Amino acid sequence: MNIKTEETPDPVAGVSVLRKLVAETDAPFHLTEFVVKRGEQTPVDEHEVAEIWHVQSGHGTLHFDGEDYKLEPGAWFHFPPGKSHRATCGEETDLQVLSIYW
Repeated sequence: MNIKTEETPDPVAGVSVLRKLVAETDAPFHLTEFVVKRGEQTPVDEHEVAEIWHVQSGHGTLHFDGEDYKLEPGAWFHFPPGKSHRATCGEETDLQVLSIYW
């Protein structure tokens, strides 16, 4: 299986996609690494695939399923299909997240 890295421009103000790994075959998952700038937030995201986040650095708040959760290095989160979620970065440092979805 060949895997390539794609660099993509900022899809949303305040959010940068660092790298996106895309399998050139029918791999069962995809991987994206993104950064939310200090004080910024991602758009509300809801999709028909399952997703896992691993917080690599920074701090913030995850808004998921009507609740707020701390985003901090080492934290893992699972989003079932059809559940909306949004990340808000704190004011001190950027938030870097690894997203795996299938």
